Amino acid sequence: MKILLLNPNTTSEVTDLLYAAGHRAASAGTELAAVTAKRGVPYIATRAEAQIGGAIALEMLAEAGDGFDAAIIA
Repeated sequence: MKILLLNPNTTSEVTDLLYAAGHRAASAGTELAAVTAKRGVPYIATRAEAQIGGAIALEMLAEAGDGFDAAIIA
């Protein structure tokens, strides 16, 4: 199984933490691909930032294409 782990904020350190947690929880043979938003906010803490992150997450999912079995927006 190939899972896209999507971080809709721009902080790569957050993506790294999410990947590490996902890697520990994933079943053997599961492939994780972690991506960080290229634009937006560094940390999502308000409703407005969540709206921005949500729109960016949809764009990131569309860009990822069909190569994944599932996606986790973290």
